[in-house]
Amino acid sequence: MPDIIFIQARKKDLLKEKERLEADLSTIAKKKGKKFEVQYTDYGGKDEENAEEYIKYTRNLALDKSLEKLLSKTLIALKKIDDEIYGICERCGKSIPEGRLEAFPAAGSCMECESKDNPFKKLFSRLRTKK
Repeated sequence: MPDIIFIQARKKDLLKEKERLEADLSTIAKKKGKKFEVQYTDYGGKDEENAEEYIKYTRNLALDKSLEKLLSKTLIALKKIDDEIYGICERCGKSIPEGRLEAFPAAGSCMECESKDNPFKKLFSRLRTKK
């Protein structure tokens, strides 16, 4: 379990990240309760304008999904700090190495457990064994 100074430093990082993510989300969406709703920009009624609106909207939907996922992980990590369980892998219960938490303070799992879910892991291991 990381020491209190390390945890406080990560809390500071997480709070900054939360602020940044919420600011980024507010440029493409409006907050509705705990979620954000992507705004649809109306450029006009011409076909070219409609195409532009659709492209921008679908791009913003993807961006919103990614930002909300990161925000959710950040909020969970902050809650874990408050609950004094920060730095414990959600899957195996072992401590998450400080280097991983420093690189990605919102990490909820250790690299070993994270790599188990990696869809490319099997592909890469097959490629390595074919040599």
